[in-house]
Amino acid sequence: MNSYERVRCVLEGRLPDRVPCIPMIREWAAVQKGYGLIDVMDDPDRYAACQHDCAMTVGYDSVSDLNAVNAEAEAMGCVLKNGDISVKKPAIEDYKRDLARIGSVDPEKDGRMPVILEGVRILKRICGNEKVVFSYVQAPFRAAAMLRGVERFLKDCLKDPVSVAALLEKVTENQIRFGSALSEAGADLIEVSDPMSSGDIVTRKQYESLGFSFSKRLIAGLKKTGVAIVHHACGDTTDRLDLFCALGADMLSLDQAVDLGEARRILPEDAVLFGNVDPLLLREGTPAEVRDAAFRCMKKGGQKGAFVLSSGCLISVDTPTENMQAMVDAACEYRYG
Repeated sequence: MNSYERVRCVLEGRLPDRVPCIPMIREWAAVQKGYGLIDVMDDPDRYAACQHDCAMTVGYDSVSDLNAVNAEAEAMGCVLKNGDISVKKPAIEDYKRDLARIGSVDPEKDGRMPVILEGVRILKRICGNEKVVFSYVQAPFRAAAMLRGVERFLKDCLKDPVSVAALLEKVTENQIRFGSALSEAGADLIEVSDPMSSGDIVTRKQYESLGFSFSKRLIAGLKKTGVAIVHHACGDTTDRLDLFCALGADMLSLDQAVDLGEARRILPEDAVLFGNVDPLLLREGTPAEVRDAAFRCMKKGGQKGAFVLSSGCLISVDTPTENMQAMVDAACEYRYG
């Protein structure tokens, strides 16, 4: 099997020849080729070449788009810091005044979205059906927090849930537009990223009352395009794994704070888990330690299949190549059962 066939096999509920390995990567690949994030942000050809070269050299099963750079926030009116990807000025200072200014985004024209889409097209053209093209869309709860500012948004969830819901309505439709454009451009798998749904940030009840229904709508909208979805949340989310399962995603990406054995006990046997080698261990550990951690993940989460080996979150740019190789080698060596 090649990488694409291997991942499709898991999505279809069958055992592949080995456990697929899809680490969460962005500029790590660029750094391996001597570039920084700023060098590839507006050069999709260079970015795609770095992604493809590293995937072929190390042997993991995916190439990743220019993800998690607040493209959606920028397209909806936030000002980003120069040469950075963080929000300098939120778009929503006053709901009554600013909410009406958020219109329908055009992924082919607005902000950094066109650059990301072009990168996906290039990656698909290079990889075809050999490697999985892995893209990224913020969950509505996360995107809305970027538009308002995280602290104010969390206060609004308690004090002004009506305005929060109105913002989430607009955000969800725009996220569906962006994700659908990514699918059309060639994405095979889209990560719906929702760190705001973490148990470290909101209670289960808060997530269930506001974030859940909008993420469910986003995932349903994206799946109409035929793309597969992996839902990711940071931190300890053990108390809401059943809610994540009900979102309708094809895979659940779990942070290293979640014990995969416990997740496997809570969730249905056929739920596809995705994770969760600690990015800090990947950066600071030895290859032997990484290999052992990867084997623990696979034994807990993937003895009967329905599993993709990954990092618990985005890996650091200074993660040693030999540690990435150790994770891939572990996936190649592991035997089911």
